[in-house]
Amino acid sequence: MYHNFMVLHCALTILASARHIVGHIEYAKELLRYFVTTFALIYGEDRVSYNVHGLLHLACDVQRHGPVDRWSAFPFENFMT
Repeated sequence: MYHNFMVLHCALTILASARHIVGHIEYAKELLRYFVTTFALIYGEDRVSYNVHGLLHLACDVQRHGPVDRWSAFPFENFMT
């Protein structure tokens, strides 16, 4: 489980850095694919939620919008009741 978490951590570190995404975005995609696949093996396919599946599309979103720490819905989520 720790290894699986570290794979996710490495992928997100790449996707949060403008400097790293330039040369390593394909590697981040591979890491996220590996994370989702092994997540299903570790926790069961029934635990692969929409959010876990959505990680497969995160690198494409970064290519489109830039590093993950520069875009967020958080300011708007503060107003949800």
